[in-house]
Amino acid sequence: MVTEFVIAASIMAAAAFSQQAATRVILLPNEDGHSSTVEVTTGQETVTIAKPYQVVEVSDQLKSSVKATDAKTVQEAFAQVLQRTPAREEKFILYFKPGGTQLTPESMQTLDELLRKVKARQGGELVVVGHTDRQGDADKNDALSIKRAEALKTQIAQVGFDPEHIQAFGRGERETLVPTEDGVAEAKNRRAEVIVR
Repeated sequence: MVTEFVIAASIMAAAAFSQQAATRVILLPNEDGHSSTVEVTTGQETVTIAKPYQVVEVSDQLKSSVKATDAKTVQEAFAQVLQRTPAREEKFILYFKPGGTQLTPESMQTLDELLRKVKARQGGELVVVGHTDRQGDADKNDALSIKRAEALKTQIAQVGFDPEHIQAFGRGERETLVPTEDGVAEAKNRRAEVIVR
Protein backbone atom coordinates (compact mmCIF):
# COMPACT_ATOMS: atom_id res chain seq x y z
CA MET A 1 0.00 0.00 0.00
CA VAL A 2 1.35 3.41 -0.93
CA THR A 3 1.21 5.53 2.17
CA GLU A 4 3.08 8.58 0.92
CA PHE A 5 1.00 11.59 0.06
CA VAL A 6 0.97 12.62 -3.55
CA ILE A 7 -0.08 16.11 -4.51
CA ALA A 8 -1.27 16.84 -8.02
CA ALA A 9 -1.80 20.52 -8.64
CA SER A 10 -2.46 22.88 -11.48
CA ILE A 11 -0.25 25.85 -12.25
CA MET A 12 -2.77 28.14 -10.54
CA ALA A 13 -2.24 26.41 -7.19
CA ALA A 14 1.55 26.32 -7.30
CA ALA A 15 3.00 29.71 -8.09
CA ALA A 16 6.17 28.76 -6.21
CA PHE A 17 7.08 26.32 -8.97
CA SER A 18 8.03 26.63 -12.61
CA GLN A 19 5.46 28.38 -14.79
CA GLN A 20 5.94 25.70 -17.48
CA ALA A 21 4.03 22.85 -15.81
CA ALA A 22 0.33 22.24 -16.41
CA THR A 23 0.32 19.44 -13.83
CA ARG A 24 2.77 18.37 -11.17
CA VAL A 25 2.99 15.38 -8.87
CA ILE A 26 5.02 15.66 -5.68
CA LEU A 27 5.96 12.66 -3.55
CA LEU A 28 5.91 13.55 0.14
CA PRO A 29 7.69 11.50 2.82
CA ASN A 30 5.81 8.86 4.73
CA GLU A 31 5.50 9.48 8.47
CA ASP A 32 6.85 6.04 9.35
CA GLY A 33 9.93 6.33 7.12
CA HIS A 34 8.96 3.74 4.51
CA SER A 35 9.51 4.69 0.92
CA SER A 36 7.45 4.18 -2.19
CA THR A 37 7.38 5.04 -5.85
CA VAL A 38 4.91 6.77 -8.10
CA GLU A 39 4.75 6.37 -11.87
CA VAL A 40 3.40 9.21 -13.97
CA THR A 41 2.40 8.28 -17.51
CA THR A 42 1.71 10.89 -20.15
CA GLY A 43 1.07 9.70 -23.67
CA GLN A 44 3.93 7.30 -24.45
CA GLU A 45 6.20 8.45 -21.61
CA THR A 46 6.39 7.04 -18.06
CA VAL A 47 8.40 8.78 -15.36
CA THR A 48 9.05 7.28 -11.90
CA ILE A 49 9.78 9.20 -8.73
CA ALA A 50 10.96 7.42 -5.60
CA LYS A 51 12.52 10.01 -3.32
CA PRO A 52 10.67 12.36 -0.98
CA TYR A 53 10.10 15.80 -2.50
CA GLN A 54 10.76 14.68 -6.04
CA VAL A 55 8.46 16.41 -8.50
CA VAL A 56 7.22 15.34 -11.91
CA GLU A 57 6.13 18.34 -13.96
CA VAL A 58 4.02 17.72 -17.05
CA SER A 59 3.70 20.47 -19.64
CA ASP A 60 0.72 21.20 -21.86
CA GLN A 61 2.54 19.24 -24.57
CA LEU A 62 2.62 16.16 -22.24
CA LYS A 63 6.39 16.42 -21.79
CA SER A 64 7.55 15.33 -18.32
CA SER A 65 10.53 16.43 -16.30
CA VAL A 66 11.72 15.37 -12.84
CA LYS A 67 12.86 18.00 -10.37
CA ALA A 68 13.48 18.20 -6.65
CA THR A 69 11.97 20.45 -4.05
CA ASP A 70 11.99 20.60 -0.24
CA ALA A 71 9.62 20.57 2.70
CA LYS A 72 9.58 24.36 3.16
CA THR A 73 8.75 25.08 -0.48
CA VAL A 74 5.98 22.46 -0.54
CA GLN A 75 4.52 23.79 2.72
CA GLU A 76 4.49 27.35 1.37
CA ALA A 77 2.99 26.40 -2.00
CA PHE A 78 0.42 23.86 -0.74
CA ALA A 79 -0.39 24.99 2.80
CA GLN A 80 -4.15 24.91 2.22
CA VAL A 81 -4.05 21.47 0.58
CA LEU A 82 -1.88 20.02 3.35
CA GLN A 83 -4.19 21.41 6.05
CA ARG A 84 -7.12 19.60 4.44
CA THR A 85 -5.32 16.31 4.04
CA PRO A 86 -7.32 13.65 5.90
CA ALA A 87 -5.79 12.07 8.96
CA ARG A 88 -4.22 8.69 8.35
CA GLU A 89 -6.18 5.52 8.94
CA GLU A 90 -5.80 4.09 12.44
CA LYS A 91 -6.68 0.65 13.72
CA PHE A 92 -7.63 -0.32 17.26
CA ILE A 93 -8.15 -3.84 18.64
CA LEU A 94 -10.36 -4.28 21.66
CA TYR A 95 -10.77 -7.59 23.51
CA PHE A 96 -13.88 -9.00 25.16
CA LYS A 97 -14.59 -11.17 28.16
CA PRO A 98 -15.90 -14.63 27.19
CA GLY A 99 -19.44 -15.01 25.90
CA GLY A 100 -20.61 -11.40 25.75
CA THR A 101 -20.04 -7.78 24.82
CA GLN A 102 -18.16 -6.66 27.94
CA LEU A 103 -14.64 -5.43 27.24
CA THR A 104 -11.63 -6.56 29.26
CA PRO A 105 -10.25 -3.93 31.69
CA GLU A 106 -7.23 -3.33 29.41
CA SER A 107 -9.50 -2.76 26.44
CA MET A 108 -11.55 -0.23 28.39
CA GLN A 109 -8.39 1.92 28.37
CA THR A 110 -7.99 1.34 24.63
CA LEU A 111 -11.63 2.34 24.18
CA ASP A 112 -10.98 5.60 26.03
CA GLU A 113 -8.10 6.36 23.65
CA LEU A 114 -10.24 5.42 20.63
CA LEU A 115 -13.08 7.68 21.78
CA ARG A 116 -10.69 10.62 22.30
CA LYS A 117 -9.34 10.18 18.76
CA VAL A 118 -12.80 9.82 17.26
CA LYS A 119 -14.04 12.98 19.01
CA ALA A 120 -11.06 14.94 17.67
CA ARG A 121 -11.50 13.73 14.10
CA GLN A 122 -13.74 15.74 11.83
CA GLY A 123 -15.60 13.82 9.17
CA GLY A 124 -14.36 10.39 8.24
CA GLU A 125 -15.85 7.01 8.86
CA LEU A 126 -15.39 3.99 11.10
CA VAL A 127 -15.55 0.30 10.40
CA VAL A 128 -16.12 -1.97 13.40
CA VAL A 129 -15.62 -5.72 12.86
CA GLY A 130 -16.55 -8.09 15.68
CA HIS A 131 -14.91 -11.50 16.13
CA THR A 132 -15.16 -14.53 18.43
CA ASP A 133 -12.97 -17.41 19.40
CA ARG A 134 -13.81 -20.93 18.15
CA GLN A 135 -15.54 -22.08 21.31
CA GLY A 136 -19.25 -22.81 20.90
CA ASP A 137 -21.64 -23.02 17.96
CA ALA A 138 -20.57 -21.22 14.76
CA ASP A 139 -24.02 -19.63 14.23
CA LYS A 140 -24.08 -18.32 17.78
CA ASN A 141 -20.57 -16.97 17.31
CA ASP A 142 -21.74 -15.12 14.20
CA ALA A 143 -24.53 -13.49 16.20
CA LEU A 144 -22.18 -12.67 19.10
CA SER A 145 -19.62 -11.06 16.80
CA ILE A 146 -22.31 -8.76 15.38
CA LYS A 147 -23.47 -7.87 18.90
CA ARG A 148 -19.90 -6.94 19.82
CA ALA A 149 -19.56 -4.70 16.78
CA GLU A 150 -22.95 -3.07 17.38
CA ALA A 151 -22.16 -2.48 21.07
CA LEU A 152 -19.00 -0.59 20.11
CA LYS A 153 -20.87 1.33 17.42
CA THR A 154 -23.33 2.50 20.08
CA GLN A 155 -20.56 3.59 22.46
CA ILE A 156 -18.76 5.49 19.70
CA ALA A 157 -21.97 7.22 18.58
CA GLN A 158 -22.58 8.35 22.18
CA VAL A 159 -19.51 10.63 22.00
CA GLY A 160 -21.00 12.43 19.03
CA PHE A 161 -19.65 10.52 16.02
CA ASP A 162 -22.38 10.26 13.38
CA PRO A 163 -23.71 6.66 13.51
CA GLU A 164 -24.47 6.93 9.78
CA HIS A 165 -20.69 6.92 9.27
CA ILE A 166 -20.08 3.79 11.35
CA GLN A 167 -20.32 0.38 9.70
CA ALA A 168 -20.58 -2.62 12.01
CA PHE A 169 -19.96 -6.19 10.85
CA GLY A 170 -19.52 -9.56 12.49
CA ARG A 171 -17.10 -12.23 11.27
CA GLY A 172 -17.78 -14.84 13.93
CA GLU A 173 -14.91 -17.30 14.28
CA ARG A 174 -13.75 -17.01 10.65
CA GLU A 175 -10.73 -14.73 11.06
CA THR A 176 -8.90 -15.70 14.21
CA LEU A 177 -5.76 -13.85 15.28
CA VAL A 178 -4.50 -17.03 16.89
CA PRO A 179 -5.28 -20.19 14.90
CA THR A 180 -6.88 -22.85 17.11
CA GLU A 181 -8.81 -26.05 16.80
CA ASP A 182 -12.59 -25.87 16.90
CA GLY A 183 -13.93 -25.56 20.44
CA VAL A 184 -10.83 -23.86 21.84
CA ALA A 185 -11.23 -20.66 23.87
CA GLU A 186 -8.60 -18.05 22.95
CA ALA A 187 -8.71 -14.57 24.48
CA LYS A 188 -7.00 -12.83 21.53
CA ASN A 189 -9.69 -14.06 19.16
CA ARG A 190 -12.52 -12.51 21.23
CA ARG A 191 -12.07 -9.06 19.79
CA ALA A 192 -13.33 -6.20 17.68
CA GLU A 193 -11.17 -4.31 15.23
CA VAL A 194 -12.03 -0.67 14.74
CA ILE A 195 -10.67 1.07 11.66
CA VAL A 196 -10.80 4.86 11.86
CA ARG A 197 -10.46 6.59 8.49
